[in-house]
Amino acid sequence: MSQRSLRLACLAAVFGCAAYPGVSLGQGGEEATAPGEGEGPAAGAGPEDTQDAGATPRPAADPPTRTAPLVVAGPGEEQSPPAVAKGQAGQELHDAHYRVKKETDVLTVRRKRKTGVKPPDDLRAGLSLAAGSVATPGIDQGWYGRLDFTTLAGKRKGLFGGVIGADAGFEYWTSTGGSGGGIPIAVGFGALGPLSHFGIDLGFEFLIDDRDDDLGFGIYAPFARGKLGFDFGSVMILADSQIQYRWQWGADDYTDYRLGLNIRLLGEQDPPPPRPRAQRQRTGD
Repeated sequence: MSQRSLRLACLAAVFGCAAYPGVSLGQGGEEATAPGEGEGPAAGAGPEDTQDAGATPRPAADPPTRTAPLVVAGPGEEQSPPAVAKGQAGQELHDAHYRVKKETDVLTVRRKRKTGVKPPDDLRAGLSLAAGSVATPGIDQGWYGRLDFTTLAGKRKGLFGGVIGADAGFEYWTSTGGSGGGIPIAVGFGALGPLSHFGIDLGFEFLIDDRDDDLGFGIYAPFARGKLGFDFGSVMILADSQIQYRWQWGADDYTDYRLGLNIRLLGEQDPPPPRPRAQRQRTGD
């Protein structure tokens, strides 16, 4: 084919495309799809629909926001406020937290702890001074004196109650026929009444006696003591009686009898605080 024929064919193709605007040639001579063909608005669509179809596509809707569960403070804890999230959902969560916290009633349930020994209502400690007459077989009547450190712990129910105690100190006795002394240790129990006290002490003594020029030494010499009198709290005035078997090495064993007056000066102590009761908290409905 000559160049002239080729030129005529190209001109014919150009005029043909101008006559039919719906048909265009793609690259390589292929027929191109008309703009909007197959993707245009549906039949019967109005001008507004046509304009929306050609506009920029709308962004997809935001997914629904999941609200975090509300957390109520546990027993003995303080729940910190939740962090405020961005947007309306975070603000609603923040407001709901404080609304629930304000409307929730926290009830305290106290559970009594079971203890075997309850603290005493009456706890005192101080000094005890006793003096009186001593009767010893085989020698003349003599005199004795005793200084003790004493403690008392009691519990009352109304006007009456019980008491236990302990004494430890030094004692000395003298007579025209001899003398002696020792370290008595005793534990006691008794009863408390309106301004009154009754008690019995049981104990033993480490002693040294010089009786009729016989020097003796004894350990664990047993004795029993009775007390009865007035109890004014910080001061007690009691009648004191004692019987003792004084066994010893180097001298004969014997029994002596004592009767005297006992004055106690005591400091009233506050009872120990009770153990803290276990507490638990639960959230009310």
